[in-house]
Amino acid sequence: MKQEMPNFDTLLELAINDPEQLEEIRNELALTTINAAPETMRKRLEGLQFQIDSTRHLAKTPLAACIRLSEMMHNSLEELRQAVKRPTQTAALANPESSINAKILDFPSP
Repeated sequence: MKQEMPNFDTLLELAINDPEQLEEIRNELALTTINAAPETMRKRLEGLQFQIDSTRHLAKTPLAACIRLSEMMHNSLEELRQAVKRPTQTAALANPESSINAKILDFPSP
C-alpha cells in the first residue's frame, strides 16, 4: 500500500502526541521509496537507510542525530562535487586497480 506524505501540521501533531505513529509513517515512506527505486539501486539505498537508522539510534538526542545526519549529507554532497569537478581522479580513487600501470602504445603519425 502506497503511503502518502502527511502535511506538516499532521506531522507536527504526531511528533508531539504520537511519536510512535510518526516513526511508523517514516519507516513506511522510506521502505516505499526504496522499493520504488530501480533494482540496481536498492541494496545501496537499504545500506544508506541502515546507516541513517543506526545514527539516529546511537545519538543521545534528536538534535544530535539531526546534526550527524546533516554532516553525512554534506560529506556525500562534497564527494559528489569532487567527482563532478575531477572525474578521472575520482574514478582512480574508487577503483585503484584500474589506475595501475598500463602500456601506452605509440602510433606513428600518418
